[in-house]
Amino acid sequence: MNGNQINRAMHNQSQQNRAPAECVIEVNKKGLNSLYDYVREVTVNLKRNVSGTATIVLDSFRDERGRWLVQDSGLLQPWDEVQISASFGRPENDKIMHGYIREVKQEYPDDMGAAQVTVEVQDDLLKLDREQVHGVLSHEGEEKSDGALVRELAGQVGMECITEKDVSGKELGLTPGALHINTTPVKFLRKRAEANGFELYTREGKLYFHPPRLKANPQPSILVYAGSKTNCIRFNLQHDGHRPDKVRLMREAENEKDKDSPPREFEPRQIALGNNALTSEGRGLRQFVWSIDRPIGANEAEVESLAQAKANENQFKIKAQGVLDGTIYGYVLLPHLPVEVDGIGETYGGIYYVDEVTHKFTSGGYQQHFKLIRNATN
Repeated sequence: MNGNQINRAMHNQSQQNRAPAECVIEVNKKGLNSLYDYVREVTVNLKRNVSGTATIVLDSFRDERGRWLVQDSGLLQPWDEVQISASFGRPENDKIMHGYIREVKQEYPDDMGAAQVTVEVQDDLLKLDREQVHGVLSHEGEEKSDGALVRELAGQVGMECITEKDVSGKELGLTPGALHINTTPVKFLRKRAEANGFELYTREGKLYFHPPRLKANPQPSILVYAGSKTNCIRFNLQHDGHRPDKVRLMREAENEKDKDSPPREFEPRQIALGNNALTSEGRGLRQFVWSIDRPIGANEAEVESLAQAKANENQFKIKAQGVLDGTIYGYVLLPHLPVEVDGIGETYGGIYYVDEVTHKFTSGGYQQHFKLIRNATN
């Protein structure tokens, strides 16, 4: 029995006495207490390179003094700190999302018994999207990488920044030279992430800026048609053969010397999540190439990095989606990490990268709606 089989066996054994999953909401580091009884549903959406959001819907009632139980509780106000977690009966809860209340909506329909409050929460990137910043972040000839710039901007709002470093200890990221900012920090950082082919997201109050972590340890397995161990309610898969194998970078000649320079082609340069990388070769077809234009104002390093990132992303020709029974699964599935799928056959079973997860807590239970991507078959 190999390591993966042992881990899977331990995981399956732990499911046998699984406690029902519960949603835990903390506001300003304190529980909702009496308001828990009025929570109707909680939805948390986490997607790669998009701010995480959550919606909390509560029923509300007015007492004989005219006081509304939710609206007049003093809780759930804009900019209150919110932590949403899942409890599976273990000593510590599994964290899903940390952020701040962005908006509170109150509805008072004709039927007073149907009044409700909807709380919209956004993850910690909201702190980097409050005001437009105008200034110079780095000067021409200044050795300041994008990793250092991200850490600097995160530090201004008190956020710890997680980046990757090279063998010399230098933070990974382009060193673009002169850089001006005339927008909110988060919009600026998203552009720098795109230029590097990096992912930008927050988790547990920390800001992450790094390449996709395809080599990270997989999360607990998604089990399809596994008898009593099945944790996946539904699983659908699409293998798209009309995505390119390479990206061709088109460019206008900037001087007479470059006039005859041919377009450059970029092929995927990332690990394959399986034995057979997905290309058109071997199918009786020549390689499929899409062309992109050189972005205006980008330097050579940025252009090449962006083209490489698009070539890597286009290799994810397999997309899957499905629904997990959160209680049986017993863990919080998160994007930006791999996960193994078992029970769908040898060709498509194996390691996938998690693109998006929507966590839904309702009176009917806890479900995790997921989207996965893959760049290989077995």
